[in-house]
Amino acid sequence: MSFKDQLAKDIEGVFFNTDEFAEEHLINDKPVKCVVEKDESDKWANQRYEMMVEANGTFISMITVLLPKSAINFPLVEGQLIKFDNLRYKIESVQNQGGVYEVKLSRGGV
Repeated sequence: MSFKDQLAKDIEGVFFNTDEFAEEHLINDKPVKCVVEKDESDKWANQRYEMMVEANGTFISMITVLLPKSAINFPLVEGQLIKFDNLRYKIESVQNQGGVYEVKLSRGGV
């Protein structure tokens, strides 16, 4: 087995294993195993959403979602609206890092 094959196996079997790091969330009504990042230093660290304040004083919910590329059967595009856990979010950025999408989502004024 090549290193690339082993890495792909570890992505699915360890990182996106619900017994290890991942949780199941709904993306466009489809259950997907993913990891939601949050800022642990935040006083609301028990919530999965990190709150930011824009210059005009409105609150925007920002989350970073890591998910296996194989879990999504549609293109992820910056500016696109998607549903995450039945809430509408705007994709702020998408990066493909070795078969793992890092997707930054914002909510508020969407």
